[in-house]
Amino acid sequence: MKKHDLLKVLRRQDIRWWLIGMAFLGMGLGATYLFVDVLGLPVVWGTLFSLLLGAIFRFFAIDKWVFQKKSDGTTLRFIKYQISHAASYAVGWVLINLFVIVGIHYLQATILATAVTTLVTMASHFQWVWKPQKRWVESDRYL
Repeated sequence: MKKHDLLKVLRRQDIRWWLIGMAFLGMGLGATYLFVDVLGLPVVWGTLFSLLLGAIFRFFAIDKWVFQKKSDGTTLRFIKYQISHAASYAVGWVLINLFVIVGIHYLQATILATAVTTLVTMASHFQWVWKPQKRWVESDRYL
């Protein structure tokens, strides 16, 4: 693949969104390991803290690199992002802990739960949080 072709691919928002997701999956696994195996927190709390920290940092990565937004509207996007993720995280957290109860290792459970919630999250990002807003102009009033 030529350098020009690679740059063309990396300009696509969906590709950048997936790259951020994969990077944060790795960081989330590391954070979960840190909370559970290094700090000795129960899996229930370790996974929750890992998800919450990831949500904050991932928003800024997606906002600035994927959708290349300026500071205008950041607060509203951040609120919408957190709302969209609250449901996803709740489902993911429950799935992780259910998988652990049935004997799946917590790191594997994290990967499985992430796979389940990723598509819903992607849809909410592209169709709600960062959906381009139609600008209302004075001439629209007469249509």
